[in-house]
Amino acid sequence: MASWRELAARLTSDDRRGEHAATPPEPGAPALPGDLWEHLLTLENLPPPPLLQERLKWRPVVADAMRIAREGWAERALGLGWTPADLFGVGEAGSDDFEGLAVWLRGRRIILLDATTAISPNDDNSRAVFNRPDRRLRSAGVVVVPLWKFGRRQS
Repeated sequence: MASWRELAARLTSDDRRGEHAATPPEPGAPALPGDLWEHLLTLENLPPPPLLQERLKWRPVVADAMRIAREGWAERALGLGWTPADLFGVGEAGSDDFEGLAVWLRGRRIILLDATTAISPNDDNSRAVFNRPDRRLRSAGVVVVPLWKFGRRQS
């Protein structure tokens, strides 16, 4: 069994998307660029990756990713300069500093999002702060894998 990051290291990144808005899955859904809705709808239907150690965490991460998209947070974040990787990515093994918003949420809801941070309430009513992953990490060679790549069968 592999960790999230070890599994990400086995996958290739798919960051080549068009700039057009994909057709939202239902009327009134937020517009997202390229094929992002298609990727997210694929993600929603994927079983937990067979080699992932933390299989029980898969469904909650997927639910958080879908909530980010359906509640309009992804559209807002992308408009503020976030990337799909910032929202829905995981760094490969050895890049423990990179975790996308969907992985970080762990069931919390977003109450505020700006160009650099997302804020969520904790169970004790304190606030949890997600700092948008630093672009320097990616420019330093950190490979980020989108969640929808995790569902592919690995040998």
